[in-house]
Amino acid sequence: MLLCTGLLVRRGACPAPRTTQRHTSSAVARQKAGVQFCTFAPYCGYSLVASGIRHPKLIPEPQRNEVLTLKPQRLLDKLITPDGYKLVLYERGGVWSIRVNGYDLMSSRGFGSEEALATLACDRHRLGAQPRILIGGLGMGFTLRAALDCLPPDATVVVAEVFPAVVRWYQEHYGHLTGQALDDPRTEIVEEDVAATIRRATAQPFDLIMLDVDNGPEALTLDRNQDLYGRAGIDRLHSAIVPRGTLAIWSASPDPPFAALLSSRGFAVQTESVRAHAGKGMRHAVFLATRRA
Repeated sequence: MLLCTGLLVRRGACPAPRTTQRHTSSAVARQKAGVQFCTFAPYCGYSLVASGIRHPKLIPEPQRNEVLTLKPQRLLDKLITPDGYKLVLYERGGVWSIRVNGYDLMSSRGFGSEEALATLACDRHRLGAQPRILIGGLGMGFTLRAALDCLPPDATVVVAEVFPAVVRWYQEHYGHLTGQALDDPRTEIVEEDVAATIRRATAQPFDLIMLDVDNGPEALTLDRNQDLYGRAGIDRLHSAIVPRGTLAIWSASPDPPFAALLSSRGFAVQTESVRAHAGKGMRHAVFLATRRA
């Protein structure tokens, strides 16, 4: 039996299965049960649940009592980044995903950590009148939606997205998932590298800055994003935020050296572990850094 993210897949629809370090703990149990786990889910074009076999945690709520049939994966759009990375938008069964060079970058199925980025930042910082917030990276809009839900009516939320296609994908394909957050009167979208927005912010610094750029401090889609998380980039972020303002950074995993760098550049830092789904799924990290006065 060949399983792909908990769903039976047609043989030949994905590469040969392998075991990664993350799955080693349960690999023996699967082997005893005659089950192989495929870690190449991003490449599979079809999935189904065979008669009577279901994985309730991975089937959307309305379908948990139904048997899935073949659902083709649709390639909706793609682009090549300036650094030569291939960014692709897919949809299957009402779930959208963005992949870079074949690896899942984000999905509309798992967005708990993106929402936590905003809620943790808002909880940490006491906002005054007419707060200004910067969100680096639109993604699928879950951070923006969560931020708008916890911000006052007089807030201004600037969203910097480097890829115009990602803005268009949001507007044309999955904006409804977050209540068309770009249409909120508090939202201002700027199609540029967030690093450029940060450089200009020294004259009018932000109260909150939330960065969900790339894969966190480990750049994945643009090589120049490494500059954003280096010493000079952190110093620019320090200048772009008000004293005692909050900087929140999403990361695929904890990064103690990066937390130490933030601390050495004038921030009081704590790292929060957050789940990809509400209370379950993969663990990601959110760095919460308060600028010292």
